[in-house]
Amino acid sequence: MRRIDIFISSLEDVQIERSIAERLIRSAAAEFSVPVSVFYSNWLRQLKQKDESTAQRGNADRDSVLLLCPCFWEYQDLKAEPEYREQTPNTGQYDLVVCILWSRLCSRLAPTLLMPDGSQPRSATDYEVAWALNHSKQTPGVPTLHIYRNRATRVAPLEPKEKRDIFCRQWDSVQEFFAAWEKRRGTEFVDCCHDYQDLEEFENLFRAHFRDFLAGQLDREAVAGGALRKTHYWESNPFRGLNFFDFEHAQIYHGRTKAVGEVLNVLHNQAKARKPLVLVLGASGSGKSSLIHAGVLPLLTQGGTPLGSGPWRRALTRPGIRGALGDPLDTLAAALLAKSALPELQDTALPEARWSLASELRKDPDCAGFRLTEILDQLSLQELDHLLDESEALPATRKESAGLAGQIRLRRVKPKMQLALVIDQLEELFTNGFSPEVQRRYISALSALARCERIFVIAALESDFFARYQQFSELVELTALSGRYELQPPTPHEIRNMVRLPAEAAGLRFERHPDTGQSLDEALVEVAVANSEPLPLLEHLLAQLYQKQLERKDGLLRWSDYREFGELQGALANHAETVLSTLKSDERQALQFVMPQLVSLGRSEEDVLTRRTVPYRDLVSSPELDHRQKAGAEALVDRLIKEGLLSAVNDPHQELLVGIPQEALLRRWPGVRQWLPEGRDFLRMRDRLDASLTRWLSRGRRTDDLLGRGIELAEAETLIRHFGLSQIQFDYIQKSIRKQKRRRRMRDYVRLTVTAALAVLATLWGVDWFNTEIQRKKGEQDATPAPQSTSLATNQHSPPEAQPQKTPQDAQRVQQNPDLATTQRSALEARLKKTQEEKPQEDIAQQAQPNTDLAAFHESAADTQSQKEREHFQAAQEDARRAADRPQSRQIQPLNPGANEMPPAPLQPLDSSVQPAHP
Repeated sequence: MRRIDIFISSLEDVQIERSIAERLIRSAAAEFSVPVSVFYSNWLRQLKQKDESTAQRGNADRDSVLLLCPCFWEYQDLKAEPEYREQTPNTGQYDLVVCILWSRLCSRLAPTLLMPDGSQPRSATDYEVAWALNHSKQTPGVPTLHIYRNRATRVAPLEPKEKRDIFCRQWDSVQEFFAAWEKRRGTEFVDCCHDYQDLEEFENLFRAHFRDFLAGQLDREAVAGGALRKTHYWESNPFRGLNFFDFEHAQIYHGRTKAVGEVLNVLHNQAKARKPLVLVLGASGSGKSSLIHAGVLPLLTQGGTPLGSGPWRRALTRPGIRGALGDPLDTLAAALLAKSALPELQDTALPEARWSLASELRKDPDCAGFRLTEILDQLSLQELDHLLDESEALPATRKESAGLAGQIRLRRVKPKMQLALVIDQLEELFTNGFSPEVQRRYISALSALARCERIFVIAALESDFFARYQQFSELVELTALSGRYELQPPTPHEIRNMVRLPAEAAGLRFERHPDTGQSLDEALVEVAVANSEPLPLLEHLLAQLYQKQLERKDGLLRWSDYREFGELQGALANHAETVLSTLKSDERQALQFVMPQLVSLGRSEEDVLTRRTVPYRDLVSSPELDHRQKAGAEALVDRLIKEGLLSAVNDPHQELLVGIPQEALLRRWPGVRQWLPEGRDFLRMRDRLDASLTRWLSRGRRTDDLLGRGIELAEAETLIRHFGLSQIQFDYIQKSIRKQKRRRRMRDYVRLTVTAALAVLATLWGVDWFNTEIQRKKGEQDATPAPQSTSLATNQHSPPEAQPQKTPQDAQRVQQNPDLATTQRSALEARLKKTQEEKPQEDIAQQAQPNTDLAAFHESAADTQSQKEREHFQAAQEDARRAADRPQSRQIQPLNPGANEMPPAPLQPLDSSVQPAHP
């Protein structure tokens, strides 16, 4: 097995280019099935990769005749120690030498290292170029030299003056370096130089040059006719359909290299300003998630940026990953405690570490950030001890090991643990019905974590919600000036790389049209450039073409399949309708329950559909479904996930969550558009229910936060009858209904109790009043005859001259008066007794009616009746008094025996039923 030694020289200002070069070398080696053994001059990276060579050799083809051995030599400062400067390798011993330059040259070397002509090199870059050209002249073509120069203008630091002066001197030294070598070696040097303006250009240049170099090496070693043994190193579908590219898909993520570098530069500038937070803005479907997960994050955490060699940890979260019923701060805390982040926090003395961290993020986010920083410091010390132990067993089998040993002895680079925190789909904080208080606390927590300076926050936000983001002054302050990056639509060249390069990784070919000769990939690029949302539609179509060729196993993406799918514009809608047409009856019926759960209405006036994330169990086990319906829902969800129309991910609690992967599906699926006018009101009601349910959950399930009577409860009962609900929604409504029933029963009981109590009090008061009145009236009646009798006795015993003359008729009336008074008293007492016996019974019978106004009515009636009785009694008393006084007020006429006169009419009693006694 022949070694192919490669030397890649870089400084801190081109670390991203170095990482891209490493990725391209590995991809090309995998494409041609060549094993790789990598060496890093950075001892932190080398100690982590020490077993890589053995692992790759074990996985490589046993018949391989080549072994790629790239050496990544990093110059990490301008004032390297003499002992380290003596270890720079002689580039003439390599097969390929690559120098990447921008704004500075490598440091000066030790005096013992001389140029081929014996002179002292002005820099390490001069030393590398001179020995490479010298050996290439002696042995034509070996080594091959490539010098990549970044021609973009770099912004110079203005303060302090010392840094500005150093930058200017270094910038001038680069210009002088190229001018001197062009003058010294002319075209020989110029042919080796390649200028680029951005990372995309560099990637294209380096890929083309390295593939040509590797193909030439294979041609020299080829057997059996010299044919290249190309293989496809990506075994599964290289196109993601409606799903985004994740961290593990970095090898097949292409087309956004320029944007990746720009985001990393923004993050670097933010870190220098001591506020490492960058906000990535872009339209829906523009590829923000893929850019961060598969582009930025791998380079950042693998030490390929000026932000540090690490070691790095990463935490990934979404505010609304658990839907409207989850708490985004709980989700953030769980992400920080995940295996890839800081699981060591769970080993602290505090019980329930996850909930403790979430509570700290709510109440005191600055304290939570300080706690995370302490953990990162502790892990940095542990990592240093571990690396020192590992370095003692490092074998010195490579010619570069002396330089590595020098670094270890000098401890030039110490590990510094850092955390990359990715907040994907930040707009969910504004679309999932979270309260303003929850939004404010979440933004405060992110700001506090960014201020730690050890946690690098990268957040993706849809451009339509930029105005909502501006309402939070903390976030605006952190991203002011240089903290925002707006992702632009892809260029034609970027789309071309998105189509071709993943296909090459999977060994795919594009068919040429039989009539026009146009390749299918060229046609796809043309229609994608003209489309307003090309990426979701393009990735979905390519994924469908891949599946179609997989049935034939010919590796050819054909024009006929492209036309059959409906081309770029119609492929997604046709696919969705085709899947629906093949569903069984139970699955089709379940669609009416499942789909409304996965969508919501936006907050705008246009009723735009947005995506929702729902736990898998809520979709397939709703309490409203019977066993057959649940089986149909489960089969439907599984089928849609398999077809790529739904996505399934695990949340930090390892619960499977289901959602619609792209909003383009909602806009282009005819079935969804037809359902919207009928379901709009139900969606509104469901969203209001979720807001109440979220408040109930966030406040500890308090009874006061259950639904109140009226519209809220009426809407909830309507949803139970006509809309699919999850178990927790159903339980929440049932608890609210039971609460209102209990309150209604309590109100009825209280009303009846109060009514009965008032009735009893009124009855007792009435009885007491009547007894008092009877006694008073009886006393008055007993006292009334006494004056009459006394007066009569006085008149009888008075002398004759003092007495008035009485007639026989008057004498007869006087004789009747005592009997008349006695009769009237008897009649009045009988009447009052009857009223006393009958009235309470009537009142008590009326009080049996459960009416709160009955007591007042009864009291008014009693007062009215009592008034009438008093009037009757007073009238009777007045009649009795007049009857007693009448004989005294009139003169008694002498009796005329011969006259036929009628006696005077007796006084009528109060009650006609009581007749006066006749003498």
